Amino acid sequence: MKLNYEESGRNFSKKIVLIHGLFDDLTFWNPLLKLFSNYHILRMDLPGHGKSENISKDIHINEITEYVYSLIKSKNIKKTVIIGFSLGGAVAQNIAIKHPELVESLILMSSFSYSDENIKIQSKNLMNNLEEGNFEEFIKKISNLIVIEKLLKDESLFESIIREKLKKQDLNSLKYATYACENFDIENKLSLIKCPTLLFFGCDDPFTTVNMGKDINNKIKDSKLIIFNNTKHNILMPYNFDVLSKEILEFLDKK
Repeated sequence: MKLNYEESGRNFSKKIVLIHGLFDDLTFWNPLLKLFSNYHILRMDLPGHGKSENISKDIHINEITEYVYSLIKSKNIKKTVIIGFSLGGAVAQNIAIKHPELVESLILMSSFSYSDENIKIQSKNLMNNLEEGNFEEFIKKISNLIVIEKLLKDESLFESIIREKLKKQDLNSLKYATYACENFDIENKLSLIKCPTLLFFGCDDPFTTVNMGKDINNKIKDSKLIIFNNTKHNILMPYNFDVLSKEILEFLDKK
């Protein structure tokens, strides 16, 4: 499967790979790019997302992992920092386990190491709305997972952004990708991740909860967990940028 991707800073020796989450694309990372002006950046659209090839059958995160790994290797990247959000964080963890020689360090945002009962319930609710063609309810539910309601200055504007994304998204691909998340489980392999790992979680995230972050933190020996207040699933909120930027840059400077 061919993945759409973008590269920048190819002359720099330090590498960063950016992997977005479910129902997103490589533009998710636009707000953070200025932090990495002296890095070789590789970011891609995952299968069934953005401009990458659609998913036409059942797929496992192991397969998604190998597509991403193949793209990274095709760019002659031998060692890299990987930053992953949600599904992208699951893929990043999987790469660190399967291809540890490639991963210098990990930064995981709102991610998961397995699909617990909560994730399965939330995913099923979203998929039921899509299968019934109830896009309005789907948009409302996914908005509620992502952003704190009281901090939305213009709820209709945010929902319009989600609606525009939905127009560009192949719905079958979204379903297959969601089912892939439900069948993912590397919880018992997390101790195999030896590289430095930085974890960001939102204290009010109803999808990948703080308990999931604490579990990953406990199982990856060289890891640090940072929890943001007034934050749901989307860590990249403007009011988090100062702390987020500071923590990321300090973490990268130690490498």
